[in-house]
Amino acid sequence: MEEKGSKGTTHTLIRNFLIRCSFCRKKFGDWNSSAPYTFGCGHTICSNCLASIEDDCCPVDNYKSAISVRTLPPNTCILYLIEVAVPANAYETMISNHGIEYYQSMILMEKLVCVLNPNAFKKINNQVKPINLAKSLERKLISLASCQLLEELGRKDIIKYIRKLGERILLELILLMKSRQQQVNELFAALRSLKCQLFGPKLQEMIMRLLYNIMNEGERISRKTLTAYLIHQLDGRFKEESKNISNTSIGRAIQLLVRGSCFEVIPRDKGGSLLKLKDEIRNYEQFRQKLDAAVIKVAFEYDVHLKVEKWSLILYGSTDKSQYLNSMIDKLRPACLLNSRLKHISCTLNEEVGKPFQALRKLIPQFCRIEMLNPDDEYDLAKVKEMLEVAVEILYALLEYSEHFGKAKDQRQENAPTDVVVNPPDIITLKLDDPISFNTLDNAADLSSDESVDGTDDLIISPVPSTPLKDGINRAVGSAVAISPQVN
Repeated sequence: MEEKGSKGTTHTLIRNFLIRCSFCRKKFGDWNSSAPYTFGCGHTICSNCLASIEDDCCPVDNYKSAISVRTLPPNTCILYLIEVAVPANAYETMISNHGIEYYQSMILMEKLVCVLNPNAFKKINNQVKPINLAKSLERKLISLASCQLLEELGRKDIIKYIRKLGERILLELILLMKSRQQQVNELFAALRSLKCQLFGPKLQEMIMRLLYNIMNEGERISRKTLTAYLIHQLDGRFKEESKNISNTSIGRAIQLLVRGSCFEVIPRDKGGSLLKLKDEIRNYEQFRQKLDAAVIKVAFEYDVHLKVEKWSLILYGSTDKSQYLNSMIDKLRPACLLNSRLKHISCTLNEEVGKPFQALRKLIPQFCRIEMLNPDDEYDLAKVKEMLEVAVEILYALLEYSEHFGKAKDQRQENAPTDVVVNPPDIITLKLDDPISFNTLDNAADLSSDESVDGTDDLIISPVPSTPLKDGINRAVGSAVAISPQVN
């Protein structure tokens, strides 16, 4: 199979995960000698390895097959993906041995996974369509291709992946209906409502490292003192962003870290509190992960939808961290995510007019059916076939609307510069590597009490030269330093 072009990554996934026997690692091929056969556990082996099995157990993990391995049908989904011809009488044998519902279900699975290979898509659907799926969606379809319809465990896995497909397709549809500007606006509006601040990648990184270096040995420091120290250290380093660096904005950046459980908040006898880095944070990477998780949790809480590549751009200034952030998003994803996205798209569609949106409204009942699925329940072949029909309908709708909305977006953005990060409306537009801030309006000299910042310390910022961090903080804030020694 050809492995180049825009689908190169998908072809690599298929090559590594699907086209080789899970046991002998030889490539699948001819129907008679090396066709793929899938167990309920998800492992797929070639006909040569299958012939050597005597106890109906998967040779990879010793999973005991619920049916005789001699009656397992070849996995035609994989054969279509690797472009191996399926004999004309194969489906007649499939119907004879396993029934019409199995045959119909396999045809539906083929229609789902064929979108991973343009040649297979053309063969099954008799049409050529540009296909550009999110990698997360591709991985779910690849996993679906390795499920065994004849076993209960395999059917449960299919239901599980249909739910995940539904979640992802909903996200893709939501993102298609929004511009990049709207997506980022929603995130910063959510942060603003919590009186939190996220700066651009370079400035945020500098703030995080300064905070970690000054607090990683158990110091207890007031928020006001930390704010003064950060402003002193940042002075002159970010000229383009200097007007956005204020007591208020830095205080809100600290508040975001407090919200992310980076610090212990220790009350003081005379009022106010001190911050201490939590003992569980043992290195800078863990400290940074806490910030990333805090921002992603805000997005989930406020129903903000962003692609993982966009997350990487906002938090790190490039897409290099996409894989790491995708893993974090998967861990933090709430159980009711499908329901949340369903409500979101329903509200959005109610505000839109036009034929594309009318057609999308008709899909809402199908998503509701998926939302009601419980992967822990038992499902017979008839029910699985019914839900596969739903999955095919919503996936092909996504392909259609991706083409429609994608063209509309291209027209809106064709003249937009490629090196610009899209920011909320009250921010100047900056390049990818420059800091981002949504707070250009609040440049107050003092932190007000409603910003969750202590008001008990008198700040005296003296113009002293740069000094080592631990020593420099005392000079940076003059004589009124609120650092408490660590109590043993």
